[in-house]
Amino acid sequence: MVKRVIPDARGEPNLVLGIGADITERKRLQEEVQSALEVRDTILENSIVSIVFLNHLGRAVWANRAAEQMFGFDRGGFVGKSIEPFYLSREAYLETGAAVSKAVREGRSYETELRMRRSDGTVLWVHLSGKAVSPADLSQGTVWVEVDITERKRIEEALRARERDLQLIMDSVPAPVTRLDRDERFLFVNRR
Repeated sequence: MVKRVIPDARGEPNLVLGIGADITERKRLQEEVQSALEVRDTILENSIVSIVFLNHLGRAVWANRAAEQMFGFDRGGFVGKSIEPFYLSREAYLETGAAVSKAVREGRSYETELRMRRSDGTVLWVHLSGKAVSPADLSQGTVWVEVDITERKRIEEALRARERDLQLIMDSVPAPVTRLDRDERFLFVNRR
């Protein structure tokens, strides 16, 4: 409320003029927005996957705790910096950047699996996915989710090695060896 005192001819307060407005709805909306922001921040901060927000120049604006743990950096020192040091090489960074730029310009999300580097130099496999905050306004930046898939990649390689070993063993058998499915289609055939 705005108050104004209007004096009489002698300068004594004669009339008080007050103007008020009901701001209950505005206050309620402000509280709702604040509550929604707190919920969003809690969700992002406590996510088990790495989430990073980059500006339109590819510089870090924000990262959650999972990103800090996955890549081993201090979030305070990360803000405003390039993500290039987390790539294995400048070429890998530029190659991924070109693919990301193309997808973002086309309004698509980008998704890939690639090897990256933690701040201590150790290498990990990452499933990377992200997209522009607003495809209509690329200056708003991009949001990225990274999941450490190092263990899955290790298991996949172990399975491939086991399959190669099994193939070598089966190919060394002097008799034909086959495996059929229920419809009698070949699933496996050795060299014999």
